Amino acid sequence: SVWLKVCNMEMVKSQSKPPAEILAAANDILAIDPKNKLALSETVVQYDALGDKDKKIDAMLKTYQADPSNSKLQIPLVNALAEAGKFEMARPLVEKLLQENQGDVGLSKLYWLILNATKDWKTMLKVGDQLVVIDTAQADSDYFDRSINAAVADSNSAKAMEYSCKAASKFATNAESAAQCGQGQLRGGQGR
Repeated sequence: SVWLKVCNMEMVKSQSKPPAEILAAANDILAIDPKNKLALSETVVQYDALGDKDKKIDAMLKTYQADPSNSKLQIPLVNALAEAGKFEMARPLVEKLLQENQGDVGLSKLYWLILNATKDWKTMLKVGDQLVVIDTAQADSDYFDRSINAAVADSNSAKAMEYSCKAASKFATNAESAAQCGQGQLRGGQGR
């Protein structure tokens, strides 16, 4: 029965057996009950101990699918997907989280970084603008550098100039932003 197999897994864990043995015990449970939360959670822990990121992410996805309302699973999953470069998988999850937690600075920044990685420049710029309204401390040099690069990649020279000028006024020692701002103003006829 599942209960006996769970007891066996707990006994193997308490004996500090190697991750492979604990995984075998957890997989015995999952063979009978594929949505067993204890066994799924244990596979995440043991694949992490083994350093197997792909299997850890797969186990995290299965754990999330077994309990999609558990917010404690969502953010670590999005972070793991992003760290593994699986941005297209992370994006819908972080969008769902943001709908449920509007105004969350950490999630907004994570979403902004995922948009940057997926090269969705227009959405990235819009989310970035909202992010710095929510938390002005987010308007750091990294924010401006990424925003300028995104605007340039999106062929939006006006927006690139706007970010360059804001960066130049905020960081007076940043000669590159000041030069970009000045060049943009000259091209636009504002420097005369």
